[in-house]
Amino acid sequence: MNTAELETLIRTILSEKLAPTPPAPQQEQGIFCDVGSAIDAAHQAFLRYQQCPLKTRSAIISALRETLAPRAGDAGGRERHGNRHGQQRR
Repeated sequence: MNTAELETLIRTILSEKLAPTPPAPQQEQGIFCDVGSAIDAAHQAFLRYQQCPLKTRSAIISALRETLAPRAGDAGGRERHGNRHGQQRR
């Protein structure tokens, strides 16, 4: 797989995963209506990812890091305010 093909593959995968999705009908956050659907989707994604050559998987991880880096502060902010049990982190 040459660089152009690899870049096209990564762009395709990212566009599928980052494409706007309709909001869930429930009031909760997320794109799946229940945990089972999320687990099924994760499993299917893993099976597809597992079939990719190492070079492709490395490129996908690099692209995801680059794409998600600007959001890193968002996750850290949630962690600072406590855990899911309402207790402050030490």
